[in-house]
Amino acid sequence: MTTKKLPTILHLGPFHKDKTPMDTTNSRIDKALELYFKNLSAPLIFSAKTTYYGITKKNGWEEMIDLFPKETFSPEKKIKSILLKKGVKSKDILSNNLGLDTVGEIYFIAETILKPNNIKKFRVITSDFHMARCLEMYYKILGKDYKIIPESTFSKMDTSNTLRTKVKKREAESLARFKQTFKNVKDGDAKHFENVLYSKHRRYAHLPEKDKIKFYDKKYTNKIKPETILS
Repeated sequence: MTTKKLPTILHLGPFHKDKTPMDTTNSRIDKALELYFKNLSAPLIFSAKTTYYGITKKNGWEEMIDLFPKETFSPEKKIKSILLKKGVKSKDILSNNLGLDTVGEIYFIAETILKPNNIKKFRVITSDFHMARCLEMYYKILGKDYKIIPESTFSKMDTSNTLRTKVKKREAESLARFKQTFKNVKDGDAKHFENVLYSKHRRYAHLPEKDKIKFYDKKYTNKIKPETILS
């Protein structure tokens, strides 16, 4: 039974064309609010630079595509605005716009929030179909010395058996790619993980050097300051 207030990481989902959250995203936000107002979760933590809507075939497999690639739309600011309007205190929200996908969300949250604040136990909110992949990524990035409490959600969009089957297949394929990419990285070896992220990962390897944010390479001058949890 969940009884203790803990930092809680909220993984965002897709948005509609009108820039409102889809059911999958709303279900995750609702879970975050439920735990927050039960005094079980604070701060609420998330990372998001892009949001996804469409699905396209690329290199033989399906992937989500950026719905607003040329527009100044910030899912981070949108979600923060929603949480504030629902009554979440500003000091109880920690976020950044660094993550391009689930891998990036976890890595950048780890380096800018979890580690600087010595957070070893926390909740994770995401959809039930996404949780298994999510947890594997957390333990690969952080190692096994962390206690992660999963808080799964179920959305209206998930009720379609056809869609759910496709989503589960995509999740399995994505996890297989993740394992293949980072197969030589020991759990919790952040320096090695970062090196592989920027040399082999499909979303980060091709970023311009000026856009790479590194924490374990002295050649890079990071302007990203760690977030401090306010009491």
